[in-house]
Amino acid sequence: MLGTIPIDQSLFFADAYKAIVDGDDPTEALSKDPPKNWYKEELDKRRGRSKRQRVATSIDDMITDQKRIGKEDAPTS
Repeated sequence: MLGTIPIDQSLFFADAYKAIVDGDDPTEALSKDPPKNWYKEELDKRRGRSKRQRVATSIDDMITDQKRIGKEDAPTS
């Protein structure tokens, strides 16, 4: 399984891989501690998610919204 991971896109190995490609010491890249929540922010950035403000939603609103989405996606025969 590890053989199929694209190392240059891995959140864990990307810094060390970049250091090796650039000819730098990869142990220096691994020894740096990233800032708190860096991994989540980096993953969000790579997945195209923005830092939008979240809005609290009640369970009733969520259920109503799901019912509405289900009706819109229903096939017409």
